[in-house]
Amino acid sequence: MKTIKEVKTNSANISILENGIVRVAIRDKAHLEAKNLEENYNVYVDLMERESAPFLIIVNETATISSEGRQEYNEKTRKEVRAKDALVIKSPATMLLINSQIKFCKPIIPTRAFLDEKSAISWLIRD
Repeated sequence: MKTIKEVKTNSANISILENGIVRVAIRDKAHLEAKNLEENYNVYVDLMERESAPFLIIVNETATISSEGRQEYNEKTRKEVRAKDALVIKSPATMLLINSQIKFCKPIIPTRAFLDEKSAISWLIRD
């Protein structure tokens, strides 16, 4: 999948792929705070070519998120710009745990965890 535009923030590399997917790769050892999530949101809006898009989020196992960051993410998921979320997780056990939590918590937008980007992208572009 070809990258059209890319911006690096303090916590992530954010790019737009050729099919309109917003790809968010969380940086190694990033500690996400509410301010990081707001910075990333502003980059999404600047990069996006339409009002909402599917999001491909590459979760880095060395990254952490503060309780304020988690609250910001959960309360203000920015559903107005996110059509779907596909999370790419490196650990099969973590992926299963996240998918079971998703079924239990029922996020506002369709969300699913995957082990690889190809499967995640296939799900994101499916109608």
